[in-house]
Amino acid sequence: MLKGHLKYSALLLSLGIAPAWSANLVDIYQDAIVKDAEIAASKARFDSNKEVEEQAFSSLLPQVGLGASYSNTDTKNSSPFNDSDSETTEWNIQGRQVLFDGSVWNTWKAAQNSTQAAQYTYLADQQSLTLRTAVAYIGVLRAHENLTLRIAEEKAVGRQLEQTKQHFEVGLIPITDVHEAQASFDGARVNRIVAQNDLNIAFEDLTKLTGEMYPDLDALSQEYPIANPVPAAAQDWVTKALEKNPSLAAAQYAVTAAQENVDASQAGHYPTIDVTASYGQQTIDGDNQLADSDPENTVVALNFNLPLYAGGGVSSSVRKATSDLEEARHNLTFANRNITQQTRTLYSQVTSSVLRIDARKQSVVSSQSALEATELGYEVGTRNIVDVLIAQRNLYEAQRNLADARYDYIVAYFQLKQVSGELAQVDIEELNNWLTGGKVTTVEVTKNL
Repeated sequence: MLKGHLKYSALLLSLGIAPAWSANLVDIYQDAIVKDAEIAASKARFDSNKEVEEQAFSSLLPQVGLGASYSNTDTKNSSPFNDSDSETTEWNIQGRQVLFDGSVWNTWKAAQNSTQAAQYTYLADQQSLTLRTAVAYIGVLRAHENLTLRIAEEKAVGRQLEQTKQHFEVGLIPITDVHEAQASFDGARVNRIVAQNDLNIAFEDLTKLTGEMYPDLDALSQEYPIANPVPAAAQDWVTKALEKNPSLAAAQYAVTAAQENVDASQAGHYPTIDVTASYGQQTIDGDNQLADSDPENTVVALNFNLPLYAGGGVSSSVRKATSDLEEARHNLTFANRNITQQTRTLYSQVTSSVLRIDARKQSVVSSQSALEATELGYEVGTRNIVDVLIAQRNLYEAQRNLADARYDYIVAYFQLKQVSGELAQVDIEELNNWLTGGKVTTVEVTKNL
């Protein structure tokens, strides 16, 4: 095992990747928070939306500017006595403050609501990261358990094949039994190879979250509790989802932002009022000293503007904003219905998984008893090798179905908490507390090739 780890470490280092050993779910989740590309892009979108709000608000604040100019005028006349040369230096500072502008005000309100929508979208993406991390980790555990059972099945069928060959050599069974056992062994070998590849792929899916390799993970305990969701009524989960789902909240803020954009567009027909003030100084130096001057100008003005006609642009912008509002409302309706349907479906999946796990456990017990009875019948001559192989296959299939049912339950429960807006790091930590079932490592894949 140590030799395998050293070889794998050398491979990772040659690729410029530092291997991380004995990682658990919390370790990977903390890495994903920092390194996942999707959540980083979501954070950047949220920060961008905040700046849009800042830009919109800046239009409501005083606007101040400073200007300066210098000019030189050299005038030549037919009479040299009338030639002149003058220099003009001018500077001014001016300010403007909006007193009433519905377009600017509503644009800012729309930006505020867009920022709120972006914040809830970011929260939804954070919950999505939590789910993606758990699902990717569970995917590795599922693939590993499937590989473990495929290896065990291949070994069991291999032993059966050897026993069958020995019985044939002493004339106890026909050659057809050997062929049946060989075919079953070949099929088990193919399934094991496929399972090994599935485990490799599952590890790659986990790596995609952080860019890190995790060749050694903690496995899930067989004592992980399986229970019905609390609260026990589907409608209670629907109510929570409609109240707390961040994607739904984002859609609601998007509607409000779209309404503000409609108001901002309609304000293009309304008057605007602002106050302006300026102070400037001009210095003129010339050949004619009488023309020299140093005037100062101070101007304060209250400005009123009423748009009369803008070529139809304002009316077009109103129509566009109204269409955007309709789209946002339909998106909200869709989100509401979709979340309601998802919540009910996931609740049903969780509750049915509980019953399915109980049934799968009983199926494993029954399959084990059936295999023992079939093997006994084979020893006394009342059953043939085909019966034994089928019984073996049924047992391992029952065990794989039980494992799948347990992992399906965990994934569905995480999805239910996500759609209800409650999925958080504490759920990762609670699941991590049950990762006490040993180690899952990619070295096993190499060892069993």
